[in-house]
Amino acid sequence: MSRAMKIDVMQDDRGLQSCLVAANLKREWYEPFILFHKIETLDDFIFMVQSSDTEKSLFEMAQAVKEIKDNRIVFARLKAAHESGAQAIRLASSVTSKSSEAIDEPLPESTAATVSKDFAARYGIEVDASLEPADTLRARLYREFRKGTMTVVEIRKVKNVLTQAGPKTQESVSLPGGLKLEFDKEASPEINSTVSYYFGLRVLAYGWAWAGNFKQRALTVWTASSCLLVKPNSMLMKLFDQLWNMVVAAFCGCRKTIC
Repeated sequence: MSRAMKIDVMQDDRGLQSCLVAANLKREWYEPFILFHKIETLDDFIFMVQSSDTEKSLFEMAQAVKEIKDNRIVFARLKAAHESGAQAIRLASSVTSKSSEAIDEPLPESTAATVSKDFAARYGIEVDASLEPADTLRARLYREFRKGTMTVVEIRKVKNVLTQAGPKTQESVSLPGGLKLEFDKEASPEINSTVSYYFGLRVLAYGWAWAGNFKQRALTVWTASSCLLVKPNSMLMKLFDQLWNMVVAAFCGCRKTIC
């Protein structure tokens, strides 16, 4: 299960490379294998193998590649990769069938580390903890971007890592028969001023930039041949700074009118 949790089926290859790497397959082993069999996604790898006799089918596929032929270690790791890959696909299907809360479940460790590394490499900035998006927010934005199903995130649900790490409050509900149900409730950020609302937008902007740090082919006729970043950080910061300036200008204008 732990190996399957490291496989992110939301990737372009449906988690194929992360699956093979998680099984300790070296690049010089798995590259000839996927090239020979023309495997592009994790689904290809899993469903090309005959389910009636998985071990025999996988062994024959490995034997057909001269670079790894008769290498029992490679075969053993391919078998492990196939098992964890199949489990990851089943797990993803079960999560999809659950309620919308599943979209907030933390991303696989390998996915979060890779996206964070790409974000650091592109922007070279260190985000303050008060502005760093919580893991649940990152997960939601990442999955929505990859699926192309963005939703409006309520500002009170935009949490940073400090809010996420804070203590939970306990609440209780009295039930008939003298029973009492106690449960933990996560703390929500206090949005009680324009400044706190603005900082919530900044946290959301960093979350968008982190999750949208990949290129996608433009859909307009003017840029149909180009690939653009989904959510560039500079554009997001400029957008929310402009909103802040508009609010401040409006507030100052009201004060002048009153005076």
